[in-house]
Amino acid sequence: MKVDYTPTVPVAPLPKGWSVFKPEDLAAHRQHLDAETALRYFDGAVPDWPTALSTSIPRRRIVGDLVAPFRQAESAGRPIVTLLLAAACEGKTTALLQAAYSIVEGKNDLRILQRRDESRHLVPDEILPLLNKDYIWLLLLDEADRAATDLQALLKRLPPALNGRVHALLACRDADWLSSAAANLDWAFADFSKQHLRGLDSADAQAIVRSWQSFGDAGLGDLAKQPATEWATILERQAKDEAQTSGGAFFGALLAVRSGSDLRKHAHLLLERLGQRKIPSGGTLRDALAYIAAMHVEGLDFLSRPVLAQVLCCPLEKLHRDVLVPLGQEAAATTTSSSIYTRHRRIAVTLVSVLSEDFGVEVGELYVKLGRAAIIALTSRPLPENPKKWRFEISDHFIDTGRTELAIHIAEAVFEQEPTNSLTGTHLANLWRRAKLPDQAARVFEKITELTNGDRALYYEWGVTMGERSLYADNALLAAFSLADQCPTRQVDNNSATKSLAGLGVALGSLYDAYHNPAFRDARMAVAVLGGALHADATTKNYIDKHAREAAEQGANIPDLERAIPLLQVGIAAAAQIGLDAQLVKLLPQAENLTFDWLKELVCYSSYAKK
Repeated sequence: MKVDYTPTVPVAPLPKGWSVFKPEDLAAHRQHLDAETALRYFDGAVPDWPTALSTSIPRRRIVGDLVAPFRQAESAGRPIVTLLLAAACEGKTTALLQAAYSIVEGKNDLRILQRRDESRHLVPDEILPLLNKDYIWLLLLDEADRAATDLQALLKRLPPALNGRVHALLACRDADWLSSAAANLDWAFADFSKQHLRGLDSADAQAIVRSWQSFGDAGLGDLAKQPATEWATILERQAKDEAQTSGGAFFGALLAVRSGSDLRKHAHLLLERLGQRKIPSGGTLRDALAYIAAMHVEGLDFLSRPVLAQVLCCPLEKLHRDVLVPLGQEAAATTTSSSIYTRHRRIAVTLVSVLSEDFGVEVGELYVKLGRAAIIALTSRPLPENPKKWRFEISDHFIDTGRTELAIHIAEAVFEQEPTNSLTGTHLANLWRRAKLPDQAARVFEKITELTNGDRALYYEWGVTMGERSLYADNALLAAFSLADQCPTRQVDNNSATKSLAGLGVALGSLYDAYHNPAFRDARMAVAVLGGALHADATTKNYIDKHAREAAEQGANIPDLERAIPLLQVGIAAAAQIGLDAQLVKLLPQAENLTFDWLKELVCYSSYAKK
């Protein structure tokens, strides 16, 4: 039966993404599912009301636990709020819908107000006018982590006539709830309770197997090959095995026992079918799923709606209708309040393999396109995720896992979209250097034609790059500039100072080895004294200690803090006399004009604190 999403209580216009449901409308879904819909649900399709309420889909024990707090909803004196927490792919959405119907079943004075699009905000000023005082209301929110604060505000603003007449049933991935502000909210004003959906007990396993069995061998899948007396036991055991992974024990078990042997065939047919389904703005649903699976398979859990919409050239306001809903119906993708995934990582692995081997998709290029799209999206709206994930972390992930070429291609695509961002330029150069290609890193810096207001790290990284090209004077001048007052950025801090001092000491050591000028040796000892007064991490401290030890062995005296800065300045001036790259001569102040008052102040404060 097609669900009528038009408001049944026309008190005020419904916000986009919200619907009102009457118990008698939902009762019509209490019927047997057709085989196609049932099998799609068993394969992981996102449940809707007709599927969840069907007599073909069993109610797990958790449904009764969710309903229990609402037994007195019609006479409650304050809001009842119940939260269902579960890992990904544990069946929480089905349980949420089933519980919501059980709460309102047969009660004509109850209404459900459901947010159907998890990306939509709960705006109290939009919701309050909908709450007709003639009814008792159940607010239904899946992926509720980002809506919880606004829900509290709404419940606290209820007029006296609605006291005890507005309740809420929520669901959320446990990790999302615990990592959000929702976990710290005080619900003392309401009857608040939490339920956790974990694993699969024997009774639930038996009920699920009976449901599959009612659709014959197609419903049972691979399980049909096993003795009937062992079906439920196999499912329950598989769920326990899957619980040892992070992919979702419940759905992982369903996949393993029903589709384990032909998951690849299933993935191929799915991708073939999605390749025929056009997205109105361009491309196909297979293109969309490729991006989603590529991110999921790598554990990159920050693919947001704005980025997916941008890479697909799909208007953001149409993404839910044109892409996410059909992918959910195809058991292909699911969403949280902020991110998009495939239904299970095992599916993502198979999809990516099939995309590459059967459909000739260059998977690496998907990440490059996503990185470029993320930066474009950033220029028009804030992203739900931290932009640094796209600017830095995605390329770091690939270089850390040995895929250096792909990491660099992603970083290049990002930098091309914001060529004036010194941070993304520095990151690209760093990747080239980590790839043992310092000449390529230097080419990134060669594009700089004037002093940038970026981070001091740019000049430090540039200096290290020059050092790896054996241009130690250039290295020393750039490292010194990253510490100097003349660097056009914020005051030097402890972390940047210790890192730059450690790097500067390396350059000065190389200069002393090459020219035997005691100014380099003494400046290196000064670096060690200044760095030793600060708070360095273990790696940086090892470098600073090495500078002190080797400079002392070469005959350097240990200066006091007051004398350290002048010695540093003499060493830097001596380095400049050796000769510098022409670009640096034009770009940097003359070495004798560099001052280090901020560094001196930082060192003094730090040494006092240590005392």
